Amino acid sequence: MSIEGWDHIPDGFDAEFQFDEANRWLRYLALTPYFERFAYPIAIKRGFARLWPTGEPQDTNIEILEKGWMIQEREKTNQEFLIEGSLAILSDFKPTRLWEFIHKQRKLFLSERWTFDLDFASYFVFTRYGRQCRARKFVHQSNGTSKRYLV
Repeated sequence: MSIEGWDHIPDGFDAEFQFDEANRWLRYLALTPYFERFAYPIAIKRGFARLWPTGEPQDTNIEILEKGWMIQEREKTNQEFLIEGSLAILSDFKPTRLWEFIHKQRKLFLSERWTFDLDFASYFVFTRYGRQCRARKFVHQSNGTSKRYLV
């Protein structure tokens, strides 16, 4: 048995799931190993899933639209691929001391050459959405634009 969005995507399309726009409970479900597979059909039904055509535009089937997929008319451009990894929320958010302690990158300096990263938990992800969030976080840290994350 296949699960729509998890191991079944319509032929001729690439799928994109926007859990960043979804409710918090759906994001946490997408970040939970094993149970993440049930987040994808919910995201499709709620309109947080897009299909991008690969190559030639495909004939849109009514059944695809009835399931809740949002279908784009053209392929992604290189600019859209570039922006995809650099979603930033720049706001007037004033972090508290506790928020800064929990979210800033903490390092333990053992010597001039050796450091131990205390934020090692972010390197271990077990879900597709977790890998996407980790990649976005590293893009922001390298760009210096990291302020606040959705998860």
